[in-house]
Amino acid sequence: MIKNSLPVLVQMDPLENINFNSDSTISIIEEGLKRGHNIFFCRPQDIFISSQRKKIRCKKFKFKNSGVTISNNFSEYEYSHFKVIFLRQDPPFDISYVTNLHLHMVQRELTNINNIFFINSPLGILRFSEKLYALDYPEITPKTDILNELEDIKKFIRKNKKIVIKPLYDKGGSGVTLIEKLDKNSVERIAALTKNFTQKIVVQKFISKVSRGDKRVLLIDGKPVGAINRVPSPGSFKANLHLGAQAKKTKLSKTELSICKKISPSLKRNGLFFVGIDIIDNKLTEINVTSPTGITQINHIDKVSIQKTLWQQIEKKTQFKAKS
Repeated sequence: MIKNSLPVLVQMDPLENINFNSDSTISIIEEGLKRGHNIFFCRPQDIFISSQRKKIRCKKFKFKNSGVTISNNFSEYEYSHFKVIFLRQDPPFDISYVTNLHLHMVQRELTNINNIFFINSPLGILRFSEKLYALDYPEITPKTDILNELEDIKKFIRKNKKIVIKPLYDKGGSGVTLIEKLDKNSVERIAALTKNFTQKIVVQKFISKVSRGDKRVLLIDGKPVGAINRVPSPGSFKANLHLGAQAKKTKLSKTELSICKKISPSLKRNGLFFVGIDIIDNKLTEINVTSPTGITQINHIDKVSIQKTLWQQIEKKTQFKAKS
């Protein structure tokens, strides 16, 4: 069968940092190639404006010998060449990340940006911090403050006993620290994370039932399509798979499904087409909008293909039709 193809750009981290066997982005690319789409790779630094034109330097992905490969050399394309753009680089969400999002949004008319389908919308990513977005729904989140002053953090600890502190713009459990009591050691850790009490951090009541698991739920166009329960290794409270947590089969409860339903209108309204949310003990802790992972683990455990569902929905949204 000969198909039409969508010209697709995937902006992601450098390929030398990627595990091709388990990376969610690679599984998305592989499925797209199998469906006949033309898919290109670029790094955040490969989008630029020259002679008042927005352009992209990129390499083309290929499917060869049952795997994904990539061309050796970069080619230059007009930004408007692409009909679908994935923004899949990982945090930290720093000034370089913000600049890149702005570059995707400038020259809206010149590049006909309204005809490009983003996963996810650069404006949506810019507006909704992953650690802060969940706070739009205080009734379904654990007690959480955003603080930097030591006295404010001390008050939170006295009131809630065990707490977790997190950097606002990092990823993968980096910097996440359990504080069980106020002492010299805990103050030093708070000072380090707040850059000597000058930068705000997440200060959150510790959920002890995290030992039973932290559920990662993937949503496409506002609807849950798969989930895993990430169970921390013995002696740890962190449920990140790369830190030793185990992915377990799970089923969403009525409460967890209601959480998905509650946030769905906001996701759809803001162009956040593919997201991952984290739920601990029926409490929403994060809404991941940059580069949600978990595809390969859900596929393996539930014998499904999340990436196939994703592409089906993208083709539907872009009114793509295969030609025989």
